This record gives sequence, structure tokens and C-alpha cells, in this order.
Amino acid sequence: MELYEIIKSNYDTEPIIKIEKTKNGSGNTYFIETIGEKYIAKVNERMDFVYVYDKVQNILKQMDFLQSSIIKSNNGEIMTSEGIVLYQFIDGENYTTLSKNQSKNAIKYIREYNKALRLVPFNNEELEIKNHWDKAKSMYFIINDFPNYLNDLEIGIENKKNIYDVISILSNSMTKINEAKKQLIHSDLGADNFVFKDEKVISVIDFTPEYNHELYSLCQFIYWNYLWNAENINIEAIDNYFRLYNSDNNFNTEKELFNLLLLNSALYRLAGPLIDSFNRSIKDYSRFKKRFFILSELLRNYKYSLRMGEMQW
Repeated sequence: MELYEIIKSNYDTEPIIKIEKTKNGSGNTYFIETIGEKYIAKVNERMDFVYVYDKVQNILKQMDFLQSSIIKSNNGEIMTSEGIVLYQFIDGENYTTLSKNQSKNAIKYIREYNKALRLVPFNNEELEIKNHWDKAKSMYFIINDFPNYLNDLEIGIENKKNIYDVISILSNSMTKINEAKKQLIHSDLGADNFVFKDEKVISVIDFTPEYNHELYSLCQFIYWNYLWNAENINIEAIDNYFRLYNSDNNFNTEKELFNLLLLNSALYRLAGPLIDSFNRSIKDYSRFKKRFFILSELLRNYKYSLRMGEMQW
């Protein structure tokens, strides 16, 4: 059934005058304009994600955060049988890359957003393990099961060594990672998931729930908005992101944990697609060049910090 017919039969909207794919984001997201209102429709295979966001939107709205409301169907459901979720459209600007000022405002917003998310009742069992990306979120899987995939991946000696080194670092730091206070976070904070107005962030969209330390959301932000675009990765630039987010606390209090989570985030962004390639017998790893580069640079900076005595393990 076409999207037009799904919306028409499931929602009490005004007549639709336009449906088009959104310019940014995944290819399963559509902009819908009716005579009087605008909406975003998303083909969503993750009912667990939608349930979590439904809880998030209600609590954050009470705290004056602008959230894209889920529009319930005529039957009172938050998702149709075809997997369509209809959201309120938030009028603002989206970007594929952020300026320095936009990044600064985004980090400040994330910090307050994470404080609010602490109030959302949540446990990790609310999220299902459906695919290799879900598996790769588990530290136990990364340390104990992911190396089994590496044995059969033809990704080059240097790339394998870097991955094994990061796994070893994470394994030796399990106590610190496990003891870190975890909460509900948004773990996909690329540029196009921020809505701006006059350089200020007014909302965060496409909520991707995860149970982790709040700094992990910052690490994901840094991955997509700095590391992914940088030709040369500078440890001072990374530290500046951390200082901005952690401005109310002592710089050294959580710096060690931050460095670990940054390594973990880069390894996660490699492990998911590598497992997918393994499962589909795809042996062309050229598209992962940037991901390998990011991991190697973070590992190099991490080892440099150890030599300089900035971290003690």
C-alpha cells in the first residue's frame, strides 16, 4: 500500500497536498504537507524504539523541551500495521555539517538534554537485540565474540592489530566502564538530527535509544561531527569538545572514562558493518577506510596520552 493510502486510512488529517522524501536522514523518512499541517512519516521497523521515544517525548515536554510528538492513529496506536509512525513537523533548519558555533550550541543542548533524560524511567531490557548493530553495543560481545569474526576478515594486519589493541584496552578497563553510571541516551547525534533556528538548537530528532553513560552520547556526536570530517585528528580539538560538555566539573574527573568511551564508539562504528559484511560474504572493505582511520588515530592519541602521563590505568 502506498504511503498516501496508509496515511489516509489510518489518520484523521486534512487532505494531503504533498509527500516527498526528506533531504537529510535515512531514505525511509518522508515530509507530508496537508492543507493545514505538516508532518514527518517514518517507516520504522523498531517498535521498541518507538515505545521508548513515546515515553521520552511525554516527559521532556513537561520539562519544556520541544519534541516532535507522535501522532496517534485513529485506533490510538503509535505505529500502523505497515510500520509507519507519523510525527509532528518541527519547523527549523537541518544541516549535514555543523559550523563551529553550531557545534558549540549543540553540545550545550546535549548536556541539558541528557540531564532531562535521567528522569525517564528506563532499563536496558526495554530494547530488543535484533541485529548485529545491537550485538555490537554489548561490551561483552565486543571483547569475547567479536574477535571470532576478526579471524576470518581480510582487513589487513595493521587494521586487525589496531582493533585487537582497542579490545585489549577496553577489556583491561572493564571495571571502570561497568561502574560508570548509565542512563537513557540518544546515541545517534549526527548533524542532521539537530533542528536549528538562528544558530540555536531547538530540538533533537530521530531518537535512537541506548543505555550507556551520558558521555557516550557526546562521543557519538564527536564521531560524526568532528572525526568523520577531519583529515587530521587533533587530540586538543577532542579535548575542547569534552571541556565544553564538562564545563561544570573538574576536567580530569571523567576524562579517563571519556577516552575509553570514545575508543568504544569508534570500534562500535566498525564492528557493526564488519559483522554485516561477514554475514553477507562481502570482502570489499574499501568503504570502511575512514572508519579504520578514525580508530587508528584515536588509538594513537590514546597511547600518546598514556606516555605523557595524562591517564593512569
